[in-house]
Parts: sequence; C-alpha cells; structure tokens
Amino acid sequence: MILLVTIVYRKKSWKANIEGVHACPKGLRHSFAIHCLEKGIPLNLVSKWMGHSSLEVTAIYANALGKEERKVASRIW
Repeated sequence: MILLVTIVYRKKSWKANIEGVHACPKGLRHSFAIHCLEKGIPLNLVSKWMGHSSLEVTAIYANALGKEERKVASRIW
C-alpha cells in the first residue's frame, strides 16, 4: 500500500513540477502542515491532524516557514 501511495504521489508531483525531497508522501505531510499554519490553523489542531504526540514535534513546522517551503506548499494546495 505504501509503495502504491508513493508511486501515485510521485506521478502527481511530477505533473506539478515538484522535485527533490518534497516529491514523496512525507513532503506532502510537511507541505500540508506548513499550509495549515500559514492559514492560521492553531498549532494544537495541526498537531492532532498530523498524529503527533506532542506540540513540540509540530512546532518544528512553525519554524520551517521559509521561502522554499511556502513555494512548494502553494503548488500542492
């Protein structure tokens, strides 16, 4: 199942011109979290949706709102 998800995601990423480390399911999760935080979704909700055990883990995404991350997130969402 994971292999199938990876293959489908890579095909979609290729069509969206997303390359490198972002062209994997983990990149999708990362982009989703960044997009949520950019839209003002509270950190505790993002943490719950991501399945994180603590807010400290999710807070990493809040610190990763650089230019490249925003660019990738905007192409996915």
